[in-house]
Amino acid sequence: IVEGCFSLPIDMFHARHVHPMLVIPSGTRAESRMDLYDGKTRNQTRRAREAPLTLSLSRGTIPQGWHDLYVETRERLGSKPNGKDYFTLLTECFGDSLRCVVARNGDRIVGSTLYIVHGEYVHLLENISEPSHWPQRVNNLVYDEMIRLSMIEGARTIDFGLTGAHDKSHLDFKKGFGGVEHYIVSRTFGSATARL
Repeated sequence: IVEGCFSLPIDMFHARHVHPMLVIPSGTRAESRMDLYDGKTRNQTRRAREAPLTLSLSRGTIPQGWHDLYVETRERLGSKPNGKDYFTLLTECFGDSLRCVVARNGDRIVGSTLYIVHGEYVHLLENISEPSHWPQRVNNLVYDEMIRLSMIEGARTIDFGLTGAHDKSHLDFKKGFGGVEHYIVSRTFGSATARL
């Protein structure tokens, strides 16, 4: 039996999910990252940078209060949230490779990206936000900060995470930041009896 997971630039197997990825051209500096974004995203992100929100980065820890917003976000999207134990295990397993960008309004967390850094590769795990701060483009803000910090550290590929292949709004958002769809296909090769 051979099991394989493939990243393909075209949908050959009617994939249910895709991974939009930003591949950063060699020599691109963090200061010019917005050149990789489309026009709409670039304008929204510039406006987001003007919002009266504060940004911070945690390494190897997840800030207190983060999980509450995570649960609210997951429930709003109709998906089951992971418990706090799951995130405790993430921090224990990945240590300083686990990063958390947080946007705050005062003391309140209103947006965040949680991601893993491994060499030149970055993988986004979670993007959470308060709908009350969507007019301030808080999701643009935390995405852009994740990209900026990752580029400073030498990232060349930023995987924006598993996305439903037909989830147009989320796909368009990630494509706006330069994400190109990669179809992740998992296949098991071998006879039916061998797989039992």
